Amino acid sequence: IAKLYSQLAVNGQAEFAAFSLARRFGCIVCVTLGSGGASVYTPAVRNRTEGFHRDCYEAARPAPAPKRMHADPPNVGRNAIVDTVGAGDAFVGAYAAALSLGTRGSDALRIAVCAGTRACLARGAQASPTR
Repeated sequence: IAKLYSQLAVNGQAEFAAFSLARRFGCIVCVTLGSGGASVYTPAVRNRTEGFHRDCYEAARPAPAPKRMHADPPNVGRNAIVDTVGAGDAFVGAYAAALSLGTRGSDALRIAVCAGTRACLARGAQASPTR
């Protein structure tokens, strides 16, 4: 399965691969898109009703489509980006930290995109910012 999804990503279908992974495995999938910002796919949550028959019916239905959130990067000017080393690490770290602090998903995504962008404004790996 991993080989199939990685092939989709290589062929320019990263967002489709992310959608498929979120739907199939019920997990959060992030796609960073460079100057295009980032998208996050979160699994849809199906409302469940108590009772054996209702649970069997729910389990037989296909999973709902994942929810997509997108954030564009801040406008820093094309010449301001000097090095992308660490941008993905900064994105993931900021996204995880924001979610762990209880930040709403769309806001956490915007914070992560800004952190990834900030990492590109100087050469080499950057020190971790504090809150």
